[in-house]
Amino acid sequence: MPSPTGIIAFSPSTPAAPSGRRNVSPQTDSASPFEHFSFNFPNVGTVNARTTTSEQITQADQGRLVTFNNSSAIAVTLQNPTDATFVTYVLVIGAGPATFTPASGNINTGASVQLTAGQSAQIFWDGANWWAILISGGGTSGGGFAPTGSAPFNNMLAPSAITPPVLSSLSWLNQGSASAAYNAGGALYMGMPGPPGNSLAMLYKSAPGSTPWSLTIGLGINASNGLDVYYAAGVAVRESATGKIIMLACGDLSGASNGPEIGLEYYNSPTSFGSHSLGPIQSVLPTPLWLKVTNNGTNLVWGTAIDGQNFKQFARQSLTSFFSTGPNQAGIAINANSTSTSVDAIFLHWSGI
Repeated sequence: MPSPTGIIAFSPSTPAAPSGRRNVSPQTDSASPFEHFSFNFPNVGTVNARTTTSEQITQADQGRLVTFNNSSAIAVTLQNPTDATFVTYVLVIGAGPATFTPASGNINTGASVQLTAGQSAQIFWDGANWWAILISGGGTSGGGFAPTGSAPFNNMLAPSAITPPVLSSLSWLNQGSASAAYNAGGALYMGMPGPPGNSLAMLYKSAPGSTPWSLTIGLGINASNGLDVYYAAGVAVRESATGKIIMLACGDLSGASNGPEIGLEYYNSPTSFGSHSLGPIQSVLPTPLWLKVTNNGTNLVWGTAIDGQNFKQFARQSLTSFFSTGPNQAGIAINANSTSTSVDAIFLHWSGI
C-alpha cells in the first residue's frame, strides 16, 4: 500500500453537510492532531416556528422542533425526506388544529393525523411511510393516535383514533348566540345562552352524494338549569331543500325533569320544533356518549354506544318518512330552548364524513 507523500487534510466545512445534517469535527487527545477531518451528523435541537395555514415538513426539519401557531386550521404536507433515519418533533401552540398529510405513502396506516392545541408528536419516516407517536395531549385523527390512558379506561374510548371535529370545515346554521371553540384538551366546545324558545344551532357539512355514509360523534352535555327546559345536543341531519332537521339528541328532551333522555327530535326548521320520539329516561348519561347516524340509501339508522364501537340500534326510519327525498347535510347541534338556561356540549370525536 503506498504511503502518503504529504499531509492528509480533510476540510471541516467542505463538502457542506446535506440538508437536515450538520458538519462536525473530531477532537484530539494528543499533541499531534489530525488535520481537518470533517463528518456530518443529523440535526439535534433548534426550533422552526411556523405561522401560516399551509406548511411543509422537509428534510431540513430533521431533528428539529417545528411549532405551528395560527388561529385557523393548518394543512401540513409531509414531504418525503432523502434520509430514511429522518425524525422530527411537532407542537401545536396556536388555537387552530394541524393536519399532517404525507405527500406519498401513509401515516400510521391512514391518510393523515391531526394535532389540536397543546398537542405534540414525534414523527418518523421509514423510507416509504410515516409514523407518529403522540408525546402530549389527547388523541387525534385520520389513521391517528390511540387514546391516552391506561386499561381499562383506554378501551372505553374505543375508536382507534379520537378525532375532534375540524371547526374550519363546518358551516353554521342559525348560529344566533351559539359559539364554538377548542378547549384546552382539544375537544370542540359548543355553548349557547338561552334563546327565547326553540332555536337549534347546527354546525354541518355536506353529506356525500352517494350512499352508504355515516357520521359518528362522541359528546358530553351540561346545562345551567336542568328543570323542564328541553335542552338538547347531538348528531343531526338536514334536508336543505325543505329546511327540515332530525337530531339524535341527549338532554332534557321531554321537559319532565325526571332525568336525562336520548331521543329523536324533528324540526321543521331550526326555529320550529315539530315532535320527538324518546327512549327511556336515564338516571345518568355516560360521558362521553357515542351517537351515530347512517344513511344506507333506503333508511336512516340511528345508534348509541358507550364505547364508540359497539353500537345498539336506537331507531330505523325511511328516508322519506320525514324528509321529501333525504338529508344532504350532517353535523352537530345544540338547543338551549329557554332564556333561563344555557347549554354547553363538548364534541371530542367526529368520524365518517
